[in-house]
Amino acid sequence: YQTRTVSVNVGTLPVDKLVLLLPNGIKLGDEDGDGDTDMYDYREFHACVTDVPIATPCRIFDFTADEQLGLNDYAQLANLINGPTP
Repeated sequence: YQTRTVSVNVGTLPVDKLVLLLPNGIKLGDEDGDGDTDMYDYREFHACVTDVPIATPCRIFDFTADEQLGLNDYAQLANLINGPTP
């Protein structure tokens, strides 16, 4: 994966976060490819949790690259949520 630092607001304070990018430039965790990680992506993550083996569209949430979605992936996703609610 590639990495990039993005600035997001936490309350009223800007905070820099390191994000992982897929080879096509889409952020891990950004399932709909709209440039942010929001509640839509969160909802899609939960729909993917039961997929074993992990389905191809759900790989966008596999932060640990271990072919399954677990608590570490959830923690990474929760840390990135910064967009609007659907």
